[in-house]
Amino acid sequence: WHSLDSLADLAGVDGLEELICNGMSFGSLDGGERLTDLERLTLHASDGGANIDLSPLLQIPKLNTLTLSENLRPAAESALFGASFAIVYE
Repeated sequence: WHSLDSLADLAGVDGLEELICNGMSFGSLDGGERLTDLERLTLHASDGGANIDLSPLLQIPKLNTLTLSENLRPAAESALFGASFAIVYE
């Protein structure tokens, strides 16, 4: 895969605990709440990530670690303030 319309596209994958997305484009991060087993998520945006809305990630029920590319830091700092999960930048 090189792109996903949304995280909801992966909702049918049972037992998905870790997802690593390197160099992918996302139409939307909506649907994260349907990834009920996801604990670790890595997003390295290929398109700069300036316009991506990260706030849907707050709805992922078991997320405990979010790793983001450094270019997503501005988006994360505004959308994910007070998140209950750890945010790591690479």
